[in-house]
Amino acid sequence: MVAFNYSAIANLTEDRLRREVIIPLLVAMEFCDVKDTHGNNEFGKDIVAWKSDELGKRKNLAIVAKAAKLTRSNHSEVGTQINEAFRRSYNDPVDQSLQDVHNVWVINNREMKIDLRERIMVQVDSLYKRSVRFLDMDQIWVLVEKHLPVSPRDALERLVLQLDATITDPSIDLHVGIETDADGQRRIYQHAVLKERGGQSAEGGLDEPNTEYGRIVFPAGSQVWETWQASLRTGDTARFSSRDIQLSLPEDILDTLKGITGFDEQEEYTIEVGSIIDRRPTPVRITVQNDNGSEETFPYVEMRVVKAGTERIELSNEMQPIHYIVRIIVDFCSRRVDMSMSLRGGQKPPAAHLDFAKMVNVFAGKCEVEVFSLELMMTVIKSPKEKSSGDVYGPEDLLFFHDMVDIQSKFNRPLAIPDQEVSNEDAVIIGLLRSLLRNGTLESTWHTGSLTFGAEGVRNAIDRIDSLPEGIITIVEQTSVHLFGHEYAIGEKQSVLLNPRVANREEALKAADAAGSSDEPVIFDIVSAPPHKSFERYKEWLDTPSDITGMTVDDLVREAAKE
Repeated sequence: MVAFNYSAIANLTEDRLRREVIIPLLVAMEFCDVKDTHGNNEFGKDIVAWKSDELGKRKNLAIVAKAAKLTRSNHSEVGTQINEAFRRSYNDPVDQSLQDVHNVWVINNREMKIDLRERIMVQVDSLYKRSVRFLDMDQIWVLVEKHLPVSPRDALERLVLQLDATITDPSIDLHVGIETDADGQRRIYQHAVLKERGGQSAEGGLDEPNTEYGRIVFPAGSQVWETWQASLRTGDTARFSSRDIQLSLPEDILDTLKGITGFDEQEEYTIEVGSIIDRRPTPVRITVQNDNGSEETFPYVEMRVVKAGTERIELSNEMQPIHYIVRIIVDFCSRRVDMSMSLRGGQKPPAAHLDFAKMVNVFAGKCEVEVFSLELMMTVIKSPKEKSSGDVYGPEDLLFFHDMVDIQSKFNRPLAIPDQEVSNEDAVIIGLLRSLLRNGTLESTWHTGSLTFGAEGVRNAIDRIDSLPEGIITIVEQTSVHLFGHEYAIGEKQSVLLNPRVANREEALKAADAAGSSDEPVIFDIVSAPPHKSFERYKEWLDTPSDITGMTVDDLVREAAKE
């Protein structure tokens, strides 16, 4: 876990200096629309922002950020950037209006001596000289100490809530808050809801939260006291019997409890102590970078404090309605950060599986975990992680998820993969769809099609097929598949028979003669002649559909109708 101390900032790269220090600092200083504009078209401006002056007039600021030590040999670039920043307007990141720069700050996380600043200012147009300021590492640190938390622990401690205690017996559930007195005793504060014996609940409504309602006294040096202290350190839940502690409540509070719940102070009850789950989400971005350069990001994760102690804090996004759960445990004493990830049960879209699989594979190796607060606009956790021995996803798994994502886009409707073993039937359909995804074609070694015509239609169709020495027949139909219990349309199927022949030619002709001029239907079978090659093609699954020419069933019908 990296603390934002003086030396840490002084050793940041330019990219990290912009993202992790300067931008959060400007936000904390109440600048508006802070935007990282570093790049090919920056025109001297690495960051832009603005703030209203004392008269309410907008004043635009451009930042020239440098992380390398400035010397006589490389300082000229800074002067050029300052002039460009003033001379070239920029588009406001919100409304795209054209804005002129009024002030430029040159920020360098190293020392900038007076003579070096003077050399830079010689290059700056006289019109702009009064609007340029230089901030070196000493001045950066003054602003950081004033406006930003100096360490991730300070930022995380904003999330640590009070502990709570629950007084329970088979019919009572009174939630109260607690605090530590100077003498080590715990003051009790009514916190939530009182349950009646019948299971009904009633609002306690016992005054303001800072009103003292009683005391819990733990025998010093006892096992109960040690358990209590451990709970305070870790935030883990601890339970105590009323026989082992002393609980004192004012008479009016006792009367209220007795009236609402039937609470009897003479009977044994249990006090449960633990952490209150923070219902307010803290949005963060989690990035994991592997030693081999691979990087994956969860761009928006709503973390909440689920356990908070004086030495350890645990955060989770379990209450966020997304498909994966992230848990982070920060140990303040060892400066260790542990992160774990898991997929929720139930059906999930292919993209959720793919994103999770890629993150797991990067996280399994030796890597660095960064948690960036989207509220504080700063990195609150950055910690190395050694290679783990957990399961990873193989190339075939990743290819499968990629294919399912693409197949879903072809369907143009949601496709959810169930949290269960894929049936043989579904596996066959998935294989079919993956083949279609590659080439739009399904090949087979044998194909038979049965057609039904009237007697004259059969004769004409057979004659027509006999006259095709090297022809094909294309049967066109709209088809669908059933996958994971749902039906999905896969578009127009064209079953193509190569070198078609009539399998039951003689039988079909005899049946046609027997039917005479009646409308009695006659069935004849079409097969692909040796080498028995046929295939099915789906136009919608090809990026560039190929035209398939040949005689269709409609052609056969039309030919038969002519006769």
